Amino acid sequence: MNLNQALHFFLIFLCSGYLAVNAQQKDYTKTIEDIIPVTSEEDFNKTVSLFNTLTVEGNFNSILWDESFLVLFEQASNWAEKNSSTSNYLQSQYMLLMYYDNHLQNEEVIQIAEQLLEYPEFLETKNSAFAYQALYNSYERLGFFRQQIEILDQLIFLNKKYNYPVRPKTYENYYDLGKIYYNLEQYRLARLNFKKQGIIFENSQDYIRSASMLNNIALTFRLEKQNDSALYYHRIAIEKLKQQKNKDPFFSTDYQQHFENVIKFNIAYLKSRAGNFVGAEEIYKAELASSKLVKEPRITREAYYKLANLYFSKEDYALAKIYIDSTICSEKQYPSLQTKADIKLLQAKLLFKEQDINKGIEVLDEAFSINDSLNQVKNERVYSEATAKYNFEQTQNRLDRNIEILQQKEKTNLILLVLIASAIVAISIILFLFYKTKKSKQLIVFQKAELAKGLSEKQHLLDEMHHRTKNNLQIVGGILELQSQKNIPPEAYTLLKESQHYLESISLIHKMLYEQGNFEDVNLQTYLENLSELIIGNYPRKNIHLNISCQNVDLPVNLITSLGLILAELFTNSLKHAFTDEGSISIEHHFAHHEHHLIYQDNGHGFDEKFLKEKEGTGMKLIQSLSEDLEGEIRFYNENGFCFELKFKHTADEK
Repeated sequence: MNLNQALHFFLIFLCSGYLAVNAQQKDYTKTIEDIIPVTSEEDFNKTVSLFNTLTVEGNFNSILWDESFLVLFEQASNWAEKNSSTSNYLQSQYMLLMYYDNHLQNEEVIQIAEQLLEYPEFLETKNSAFAYQALYNSYERLGFFRQQIEILDQLIFLNKKYNYPVRPKTYENYYDLGKIYYNLEQYRLARLNFKKQGIIFENSQDYIRSASMLNNIALTFRLEKQNDSALYYHRIAIEKLKQQKNKDPFFSTDYQQHFENVIKFNIAYLKSRAGNFVGAEEIYKAELASSKLVKEPRITREAYYKLANLYFSKEDYALAKIYIDSTICSEKQYPSLQTKADIKLLQAKLLFKEQDINKGIEVLDEAFSINDSLNQVKNERVYSEATAKYNFEQTQNRLDRNIEILQQKEKTNLILLVLIASAIVAISIILFLFYKTKKSKQLIVFQKAELAKGLSEKQHLLDEMHHRTKNNLQIVGGILELQSQKNIPPEAYTLLKESQHYLESISLIHKMLYEQGNFEDVNLQTYLENLSELIIGNYPRKNIHLNISCQNVDLPVNLITSLGLILAELFTNSLKHAFTDEGSISIEHHFAHHEHHLIYQDNGHGFDEKFLKEKEGTGMKLIQSLSEDLEGEIRFYNENGFCFELKFKHTADEK
């Protein structure tokens, strides 16, 4: 057998690892064949009994369900829709939902779950908690963070109502908010929420989940390139995991071992980035094996890619090619455009090493095309701004160091000229120093030119970035508008319109930055006038009298973004709940002694005092989180309507 044949058979072995898992379901095959076709109440009951056995034994997701189950559940659904009661129909839809959740088919999960949760009788069953959790997971995988927040309260309520079937009672919404902030690349806020959740787990002696929060904190540091802090928290997570002695009902022994492998993988990955590959291969393979065992396809996909990268770094191109193919196979089962783009880049590098330049360029173009299609507006903004700042500071630091060296040498030259008595030696030194000085000045001139060029390019990129961000947000807003025009439930319509308001508040910032040519600050008065006009314009049947009084100050993008989201929430609540046909809204802003004081007021019905005191609403929690981001103080009260006050400090120049 030649090398190519050996590599081919090894690839088949890697890509077909799931067959061993599916073999666990062979005992169900004959039972399914006996039931199909589903033509009677008896057949339907057998299907439900088989489903219950599967979910109890498999705990929903411990194995990948065979496609024959989909055929069976579809037949049961068709029969129930035509011949049976509402309860049987809901049960058949729930079985389909759990199948699609098992296969991570997000669109199907969302479609079925949202339909099921419209039935009051379904909400009175424990299955509703599992349906909410499946819907929440699909929203998270698709990046629908607003929708996650909207259903979080109901998920927590049902989980508690049915004695915590989908998540332990120690889970608070700190964990969920932390994940959302993490995905939005707001790592400081993510850490804050992970730490709060970790303290709750620690006090409950839930060391597995406490270790998970520590690992999440480490990941936020890693993404901020604070590798020492990341390693510190990864190592604490390993030690914390070892403290777990009791069996956890939600995590099997295999999963606990897998989690330990994940943390060790993170440590090895950080070390490999610093050039230390010792033990990395064994750790990567251990994580790959355990991710397959517990059915975490995202981890499996990443492990394949990291192994491909590792072997490429070690110049073992044959194995790198095997794991590239394995990553492609895994990506097809659990799609990720980012992984697809990354593996295309690695393929291109490998082709260039093999001197296949034309094919390498073709694959590289595919990678660039995939990257262009990724709709990650916030990531692009944060990355562009951070890169521009980093490159500028790095270049400026190098320039300053060169000037300091030059100045130091000139002082040394002066001393040497006084001390050296020999004219020949003095002339030699002068000529030498003249030469060095000339070279240093040339270097400075070159660096200044490069710096000016770099700043010009960054300015252009920022200009283009804000323009594209505005356009992309407008496209997303347009899609939401089209969706809202469909025949959908009022709740879904409301969610779509509120999502548009949040998009508009952010899009408006980028529009103003692009138009004014200043990429750092936005005028508060102008922004509030434009934002209120946008949101009130979405309620044409309501006659709203608006009064905005602000001191003439400019605020940086991060502060104006948080203020915009807070006010979008307040505007939406007032327009939805405070007025019937007509009302007034006023916004006052004062700035003195580096402190901003914002007062929002409407003359509507006011808020329930008990609700204001408890602050349990998701919107209220969102306002509180954004206020924490501003490090501000907030107050809610009723006074001829609803009033909201926000105070936060920030050094700004009055105009």
